[in-house]
Amino acid sequence: MFNLNQLPGLTDLGPEELMQLKDRMDMLMERVLDGNDYFDPGALAVMETTQAYSLNVDELWVRQVPHIHKIFVVLLVSVQSGKLTLVYAACRCGMPKKRKYISNADDLQGVLLMVLRQVPNHLYRNVVAIVSDRAPVNMQALKSLRRYIKSPTVIYDGTHLMRTLNKKECPDPFATKVLQELLSTLYEKETFRNHLYMIRDSCRSRKYENLALIWDFVSASEDILKNVFAIDGNQFNLSSLINHRLEQYGMVAIRHVPEMSLEESRSVNGIAAFLVYEATKYMDEDE
Repeated sequence: MFNLNQLPGLTDLGPEELMQLKDRMDMLMERVLDGNDYFDPGALAVMETTQAYSLNVDELWVRQVPHIHKIFVVLLVSVQSGKLTLVYAACRCGMPKKRKYISNADDLQGVLLMVLRQVPNHLYRNVVAIVSDRAPVNMQALKSLRRYIKSPTVIYDGTHLMRTLNKKECPDPFATKVLQELLSTLYEKETFRNHLYMIRDSCRSRKYENLALIWDFVSASEDILKNVFAIDGNQFNLSSLINHRLEQYGMVAIRHVPEMSLEESRSVNGIAAFLVYEATKYMDEDE
């Protein structure tokens, strides 16, 4: 079992709290697969039929030297309440400069297939979106996902897309303004299509690549809004789909991960250290 004593921030816990944390960690570690990947299919089985959800995908940087250590995560997010639930997590480690992307397209595709196949049939429609950044490996994996399964609509993370449109060397204020309006608008069930088209058509950018990104974003948004409104509610804001909350979650969670050798990071210790934050969340919910 992973030694909790080496983790930062736990020295002030009393004996009773430490025992409770160890019990929670034991429960979480039961969900770690043979390859040291954490997977909780039970989280998918308890989705509420009146809620819409997204699967948000990201790689969280733990550290870059002396070796790269990332945690690849898939979180289930309630788009109405914003509640985050960790479904999958795995350590991705490598040496600097040798691999820019630690996860590859096949890894990502395999993980998402595994996750989606565990969604109960009667709840499948409640997963309305897969949210990812536009890293090349993610784009390749997500485009081919539908060859194997009926996939939820893929939409690229609005914050990452904003950075793409606002590149320092070539910013595009017209496309940026339109994306901001798309994300900030409160859409109504009866008028969301016309509203989306009106905002899209107002884009005065002359950069065809950016126009294509805006059109793709609007097309994905249209499908997602249609599915959200079919489940529940009469109003919806697309900012619920961005990875901002996931990034905040990651920034807090990785603070628990101590410095480790490359071998330790790749072992069960790498994922166990990350799961400590999940264990403390459970403790907070019990109080």
